[in-house]
Amino acid sequence: MKHPLSIFVPANRRKLLVAAAVFGVAIALVDLWAEHYISLGLLYLFPIMIAAGFLSRRTIIIIGLVCAVLDFSNRPENETPIHLLFSCIAFAGTGLFISELVRNRYLVLQQHADELADQIKQRREAEERLNILVESTPTAIVTIGLDGKIVRCNQTAQRLLAPEAQSLRGQSINDYLCALQPVVPMPPSAISRAPSHAGRFTKREQQVLSFVYEGLANKEIADRIGVSESSVKATLHLLFAKTGTHTRTQLVRIALEQHKREL
Repeated sequence: MKHPLSIFVPANRRKLLVAAAVFGVAIALVDLWAEHYISLGLLYLFPIMIAAGFLSRRTIIIIGLVCAVLDFSNRPENETPIHLLFSCIAFAGTGLFISELVRNRYLVLQQHADELADQIKQRREAEERLNILVESTPTAIVTIGLDGKIVRCNQTAQRLLAPEAQSLRGQSINDYLCALQPVVPMPPSAISRAPSHAGRFTKREQQVLSFVYEGLANKEIADRIGVSESSVKATLHLLFAKTGTHTRTQLVRIALEQHKREL
């Protein structure tokens, strides 16, 4: 649901001012025709409220005074000037109140817009600094999408995986897993523990291990096997425990070295 004050935008300025003028003239004519039989003075509040969002404080006070005079002129002769004073205060006060509401709303929206623009600027600056850091670091950095394809990579990764080939972007990570294995060193403790903890893999563990080797994420493995993602995570923990490894790369390397027959 839109905020009632949302109509007070520059695009609606002309329409609302014309509507307020027409409404005010119509009320004055009907009030003049009705003479003393019925008072329509309260209706003057509506054109003032409609136009107040676009008028200055001085203009609002003048319009409030005019409406009060029109209302007072159609009152019975025994009405006192006090009624004129109160009418002027009521009309002008209502217009000034609406005007302040619109101004405050504009200031709040402007503040939010400035904060958002500042956040966007800071984010862009952070992204630029991050890009410079990624490109200048000697560490190979590769970003992979859900489909297993390389989304981004820095120059170090390009030189490491495919120094003479085309850009890695858009290529499947599966094509470069074998190239990564010799680069990732295995802790001596993990290698020494592997034979003692490594038992025969179950059928489910073999399936999960083969999909890990293909570079699939847990959710993709779960979809392939037809189980929940939590079940895949539990199977991975069992594989880590059996092989004494801590990362997927280490797990694949241990599997290739120690369990070639089961793969």
